Amino acid sequence: MKKRLQPVTLVLLGALLGTLAMYALSRKAEPPAIPPGDSEVIYRFQVIYHNQGIWALPQWLGIEVHQTAPDLLVTQEIITELKPDFIVETGTKYGGSALFYASILDHVNPSGRVITVDLNPQVEQASKLPLFRRYVRVIKGDSVGPSTLAQIAAAVKGKRTMVLLDSDHRGPHVLKELKAYSAFVSKGSYLIVEDTILDRNPLGIRPGPLAALHEFLKTNPPFIIDRSREKLLLTFYQDGWLKRI
Repeated sequence: MKKRLQPVTLVLLGALLGTLAMYALSRKAEPPAIPPGDSEVIYRFQVIYHNQGIWALPQWLGIEVHQTAPDLLVTQEIITELKPDFIVETGTKYGGSALFYASILDHVNPSGRVITVDLNPQVEQASKLPLFRRYVRVIKGDSVGPSTLAQIAAAVKGKRTMVLLDSDHRGPHVLKELKAYSAFVSKGSYLIVEDTILDRNPLGIRPGPLAALHEFLKTNPPFIIDRSREKLLLTFYQDGWLKRI
């Protein structure tokens, strides 16, 4: 005759299985271990991907996005997890990335909104789409100008907010953006510094976004680099996934 497990045993067994399941899920979220020598291959591919302009080829709903697909996918994961009230973006260009963020908000937080800033936004085509008109607010102006910052501050006050920096990639400007826009990021949310690859690219910018963010981190302990967001290997945002803790 088979013995039946006691209730206490079942509880302990359930707790153990739950712990193992959570451990397995957490392990999946970590960046994969890179075999010796392969990091150079990954770096070379990233440089080729950037310098050949492949990043400019993707479109979202017919609008140019100017991002890598893996970075967009990981950003989508963050938006889905946070369900932010506001996504603030500097660097609009054609509005493709703002439209992409709006698409995710439409599913996870329909009351959320995107604010995108650019000196010369070219959103004529994007503005024809109802999704863009509903979710996206375009501010034309200097991303670190007093008027721009005042408008954003008034909109996001007390709201769950994440920020993505993708405008002028020169180090001094990025550092100004980091100091200004970090104030808008809510606890547990992200301040994403894009195109840090430029500091390591032979054809890039020095000092660029990477140098700026490391300078910023010296005096801003509430932010840490979340390298788990680099799990897909191809990213233009190395060290750029900053989480407010």
